[in-house]
Amino acid sequence: FFSSQSGVTSSQRANLSLSYQKFLEDRWVLAGFGNADRNLDLGINLRLSLGAGYGRYFILTNRTTFGALLGISGEHEDPVDGASDFEVAAVIGARFSTFTYDFPKITVNATLSVLPYLTDSGRVRVEFNVQAKREIVRDFYLSLSIFDSYDSRDPSTQQAKNDWGPVLSLGWTF
Repeated sequence: FFSSQSGVTSSQRANLSLSYQKFLEDRWVLAGFGNADRNLDLGINLRLSLGAGYGRYFILTNRTTFGALLGISGEHEDPVDGASDFEVAAVIGARFSTFTYDFPKITVNATLSVLPYLTDSGRVRVEFNVQAKREIVRDFYLSLSIFDSYDSRDPSTQQAKNDWGPVLSLGWTF
């Protein structure tokens, strides 16, 4: 997400996430995840995260899933101002997803992650994302999503910061 405005420092936000889940008995899962983040509004030039967790799907059908996860994550942070640092955070997460097969195909996804830092007492990060996607004509869709990233202690300024925004997109699936 890139934006610019005359007389205002431009905003830059980028995220790459990878995850793996191994399903166990009775809807329990083991998960591994990694992230690379850049969010200049939150004072992060680059944040690399690697973690693991244990969770459970409370709803697991062919159309709807809802699950929660507890885990731990190692975080290497390179702030805009200041020295790089390594932190450890607990991870408390939830994910909901539902969709319809018939026309119009509709998909709704929501994720919430709360990361209380274990090595920086009092610091908490929250990541929230919700997306609704609707098929307009065959495989052509309209999507609206809202993201929110909160950090109770920006590594550059040590002040609480919040970065949120909507994203409207048109797309084609193939």
